Amino acid sequence: LGDALLENRVVCYLQPVVSSKDKIFGYESFARVKMPDGSVVAGDKIMAASRALNIEFMIDRLLHVQAIHTFATSNFNGYLFVNFFPGFIHRPAVYLEGLSETAKQYGIFAKHVVLDFTRSETQRDMTHLKSVCDYCRTQAYSIALDDIESVDGAKKLVAEIKPDFVKIDMHLARQAGDAGKRALIKGIVDITHAASGTVIGEGIETEEMHKQLKDLGVDLFQGYLFSPPVPVEVVAKKAAS
Repeated sequence: LGDALLENRVVCYLQPVVSSKDKIFGYESFARVKMPDGSVVAGDKIMAASRALNIEFMIDRLLHVQAIHTFATSNFNGYLFVNFFPGFIHRPAVYLEGLSETAKQYGIFAKHVVLDFTRSETQRDMTHLKSVCDYCRTQAYSIALDDIESVDGAKKLVAEIKPDFVKIDMHLARQAGDAGKRALIKGIVDITHAASGTVIGEGIETEEMHKQLKDLGVDLFQGYLFSPPVPVEVVAKKAAS
């Protein structure tokens, strides 16, 4: 990881988030490391390495800036979803400084930057999580809750955090053909919509799954059916075609 940072081999891949009309709503950013042999290392290994080196805070901030830069210089429109880890944030203003400055530099509205909280983060101290979210809202950022898999979890988190977006856990989404799971998904959708939030289905791999979730009221979709995370030049080529 250290060598990759020095040699500028840490790059940003993008995966589209599409509307029910199959139009691009935005993109989620993913960190990747390009190895000298041409192979690509995924984000989970990058974060594991950063934890081992005790540079997780620095890497997270770097990836935020890189995501904004990649998105802006590619002239993409819509929302940009970036993974966000508030668990080790003590001063949100400092943590978000690079992201905020980069967004301002490129003229990107803060509302179009979605801070995407993963399941591991939503299970941490709720008081701390809420305080970080409240600060982010004062800066006009949008908030997404990732990996929501239960009605009870949705009720608690949506009420406390008031997210702009709720992402249904991909393992739950993939069971949308099961009657019990459909009722569960519908419950999460209804809770989110009642709070004026938007629901995203992740891990969409088949047209059948896409249709099932659309019928349950899911608003936006993300998954390999539309595109895997890909280099920005691939995204730009698709957008131009």
